[in-house]
Amino acid sequence: MNHKLKLPIFIFIMALSSFLLIYYHSGYSFHTYIVQVNYIVILIVAAWYKKFLIPAVFYLTAIHVISEAVYIQSWPNVAFTESFVQILVSIAIYIVINRNDKTSESLKNLIEATHVGTWEWNVQTGACVFNQRWAEICGYTLEELAPISIKTWIDLLHPEDNEISNQRLSEVFDRKKDFYDTKIRMKHKDGNWVWVHDRGKVIKWTTEEKPLIMSGTHTEITHEIEMQKSLEHSYDLMRYVIEHDKSAIAVFDDEMNYVYVSDKYMVDHKVKHNHIIGKNHYDVFPYLPKALKEIHQRALKGEVLSNDRQIIKRDDGTIDYTRWECRPWYSKDDSIGGMILYTEIISDQIKKEKELEESKNLLESMIDSIPVGLAVNEVFPDVKNIYMNDKFAQIYGTTKEKLEEVNAFWDVVYENESYREEIKKRVLEDLESGDPNRTTWENIPLEKDGKVFRYISAYNSKLNDTTYVSSVLDVTDQVMRQKEIERISYIDHLTGLYNRRFFTKKLSEYDQPKFYPLGVLMADLNGLKIINDAYGHQTGDEALKKISDLLKNSINSSSIVARIGGDEFAFLFPNCNKEEIEKTKDRIKKLSSQISIQNLHLSIAMGYHIKENISDDILEVMKYAENDMYKHKISEGMSVRNHAIKAILNTLTDKFEEEKIHSLKVSSLCKSIGKALHIKGDDLVELELAGLYHDIGKISIPDSILNKPGKLTEEEFEVIKTHTEVGYQILRAADEYSDLAEHALSHHERWDGNGYPRGLKAEQIPLFSRIISIADSYEAMTADRPYRKAMNQEKAIEEIIRCSGSQFDPKIANIFINDVLKYNKHKKT
Repeated sequence: MNHKLKLPIFIFIMALSSFLLIYYHSGYSFHTYIVQVNYIVILIVAAWYKKFLIPAVFYLTAIHVISEAVYIQSWPNVAFTESFVQILVSIAIYIVINRNDKTSESLKNLIEATHVGTWEWNVQTGACVFNQRWAEICGYTLEELAPISIKTWIDLLHPEDNEISNQRLSEVFDRKKDFYDTKIRMKHKDGNWVWVHDRGKVIKWTTEEKPLIMSGTHTEITHEIEMQKSLEHSYDLMRYVIEHDKSAIAVFDDEMNYVYVSDKYMVDHKVKHNHIIGKNHYDVFPYLPKALKEIHQRALKGEVLSNDRQIIKRDDGTIDYTRWECRPWYSKDDSIGGMILYTEIISDQIKKEKELEESKNLLESMIDSIPVGLAVNEVFPDVKNIYMNDKFAQIYGTTKEKLEEVNAFWDVVYENESYREEIKKRVLEDLESGDPNRTTWENIPLEKDGKVFRYISAYNSKLNDTTYVSSVLDVTDQVMRQKEIERISYIDHLTGLYNRRFFTKKLSEYDQPKFYPLGVLMADLNGLKIINDAYGHQTGDEALKKISDLLKNSINSSSIVARIGGDEFAFLFPNCNKEEIEKTKDRIKKLSSQISIQNLHLSIAMGYHIKENISDDILEVMKYAENDMYKHKISEGMSVRNHAIKAILNTLTDKFEEEKIHSLKVSSLCKSIGKALHIKGDDLVELELAGLYHDIGKISIPDSILNKPGKLTEEEFEVIKTHTEVGYQILRAADEYSDLAEHALSHHERWDGNGYPRGLKAEQIPLFSRIISIADSYEAMTADRPYRKAMNQEKAIEEIIRCSGSQFDPKIANIFINDVLKYNKHKKT
C-alpha cells in the first residue's frame, strides 16, 4: 500500500480506538471487547508503523487506565494489570519485529550485494514474486512485466531451453534432487538472449506431498558463457593449428617426460603407446643417438636448435629423413619448464627431390635433343640468360658461352647495327606492353657477313616482371617453302610468266611518281581460239609458251610482263619513254612472225599508254592501252583468222590425201547441183567453198580414228560426230568464212530429223547443207576407203534413191540423179 495512505488510516484507527475506550468503557460485559480492540490496534501499528508501536501502546493503556479509574472511582487494578500486560506484549513484539527486520535487512543487503534476481513461485496457482534485479536482467522493470506470473517467465525463456528446464524441475518435484539448477537463455528487451544461472528449491509442500512454494535466484552469466566459449574456441583453434601443422609437435618437461603430443607426432614416429603422456622420451625411443640427447639438453638450457635434414635410423632398421627444431618453454616464474620439439618426416620429400633431380636431368637431356631452342632469361634492364639448352645457341648461330655474357644477346645475334636497333626496340616495346598477343615474332631473318643464313620464330612467356621463358624455332625451311609458294602464286604455271595477281600488285607498287613516266602495254595473241578449236588446247598451249618466251626475252630487267588472261598479256615499263615502247613493239612483232604452229604464223596485237602525272587514274591508263590494243586486233585479226583457216585446211588435206580428194570432189558436185538448181553468182561460189570446207572440223579428230581400217566403235563414232561443231567454230571465227560455218555445222542433218548435231528436219536444214549432204554421201560411196572398196555408180544411185525422203531432200536427190549424174553419164558416154 502507498505510504501516503498509511498515515491517515493510522490516525483514523487511533481515534476510533480512543472513542471506543472512552465511550463504551461502561459495563464489565464490554470490558473484554475493549481489551481485544487494543490488541488489534497493537498488531496494526506493529505491522504498519513499527517505530510508533511503544508510544501508541502507552497512549492506549493510559486512556484505558484513566477511563477505568473515572468509571469505578478507585484505583483500576484490573485495567492497570491488563495495560501492563499489553505493554509487555508490545515490547516483546517490537523486539521480535526489530530482530526480524534486521535479519531481513541483512538478507536484502546480501541479495543486493550478490546482484542476483530472486523469485518465488506458487507451483499450484502459478503466482510469482520477482525482485527488481530479476526484471533488470532482462532489461525490464517490474512495472513493465506486470501482471507477473509463471507465464512471464515462460514467455521470456528460450524455446530450446524449455525442455531442459522442465526436466530439471521434474527431478526436484519427484524428489530425485533437492535443488533445481540449470543454465538457460532469456529474451532481453533489446532482442538479444542473455544467459542466466537459474537455481531454486521447493520450500513448502502440500499435504499431498506436491510442491507448493518454490523460491530461487537468477544470476546473469552471459559474460562467463561468452568467455567460456571464447576459451573453448581458442583451445580448439590452438589444437586445430597444432594438429594441422605440417610439423609433429611434442612438449616435454625438464626431465624429457611427455606433457603433450599431437596426433601427427604419434603417426609420424609410429608411437604404439596409447598413453604416452608422462613417459620419458628416451624410453619411448631408446635408439636415439647420443648427439640428439645432447641437443635436447642444450635446448633445456635455453638454446634454440634446428636441422633441415637429420637422418634417423629406426630400431626396425628403416631410415627416415627428419627436419626438426627444439626450443625451451618457460614457466610463470620465467624458469625453463621443459622443451618443445617440432619434427617433420621429409623422407617422401627427399625421395621426390631425388626423383625431381633425375627428372630434371632427363628433361634437360630431352630439351637439348628437341629441335626447339629454350631459354629462361631476364630482359629488364639487361638481357641475362639464366638457362639455355644447346639448341638455343645453335639456332642463333652462336655459342652458349657468348650468349651467357650479360646483355651480349643483341650484339651477338644481330650483326647489322640498324636492324639490331630496330628489332631490339620492337621486342622491348612488345614485352613492356604486357599484351600476350605481342610476344611472338615470326620469320625473323638472321644475317652473317651481310647475307641471310637463317629465319627464326621466337616466342616469350612471362614468368614474373623481368623473367621470361623464350623459345626459338628454326623456320628457314618453312619460310623458303612459303617464299616458293608465294613465288609460284605469282607465276603463271603454263608460261612461266608472272600472273595477273602479281601484275595487279606491281601495278599498285609502281603507281607513284618515282616510277613516272610509267608505260602500260597490253598484248593479245591473235587466232588462239582457232588454234584451240582446230588442233586442241595442247597446241594452243604450245603457242602460248612460244610467244611467252618471246615476250620474256624482249624486255629489260626493270620491266615486267605478265599473262593476265587466256590470250592476254600486260607489260609495265617504269621510267620509260614512247620510243622505248615502240622499239619493244617492233621487236616483238618481228620475232613473233617467225614463229609458226601447225603451218600457222603467230601474231600479236598490241597497244599502250603512258602515265606521266599522279592525277591520272592507273585503271584509266590500262583502259586506254586496251583500247589501243583492240584497235590493232580488229585490223590485224581478220587477216590472221582468214589465213589460219586456209592453213588448217591445207594441214588437213596435206596430211590425209583422201580428205583432199574428197573435199575437191564434194566441192565440184556441189557446184554442179547448184547449177542444176539455178544457183548463180556469189551464191554458187559460196556453195562451192562450202563443199570444199565442209569437213574442216576433222582437223580435231585423232589420226587413229580417221585412218582406222575397220568399223568405228560407238565411242569413236561419237568423236567423229564432233567435227561438224568444230568446223562451225573454226569457220565462224573469220569474217570471210563465217557464212560457211552454218553449212558445215548442218551437213549431217537428215530430212527426217534424225541427223546431228541439232536434229533439224526438212527445210529447217539450210539449202546448202542439204546439197552438201548428198554430194558428201555420193562421193564417199563411190571412193575407196581403208575399210572398204568403192561402190559403182548404179549402187550408189540406188542408195540415194532408197534414202530419199529420209536422209536426203527428195527434190535435190531427184535433180542430182536425173540431171547431174545423167548429165555426167551422158557426157562420159
